[in-house]
Amino acid sequence: QTATMYQLFHATAILGLSSTLSAKQNSRQIAAKTNSSNSADMVFLAGKLLSIGTVMFSGSIYCLALNVGPKAVLGPTTPLGGLMMIGGWIVVGLS
Repeated sequence: QTATMYQLFHATAILGLSSTLSAKQNSRQIAAKTNSSNSADMVFLAGKLLSIGTVMFSGSIYCLALNVGPKAVLGPTTPLGGLMMIGGWIVVGLS
């Protein structure tokens, strides 16, 4: 249940980031090149971190719950995915 809630929440956030990135890229094409390119890069990085972190976190919990794969590898994958999601949210806050 935890993995599903996190996956749903972060999927919504990733969709929001992708629409923000699209809007930033469209505005960058219209306006002269300014600081928006750096902001768009930050949004892109945040989306990558959230996506990879969600797959690692939720995927490892799913595999552990279903007894699929080696527990020695999947156990440490869960907190690493969580750290990547936290890093993505920090980048969102900074962008």
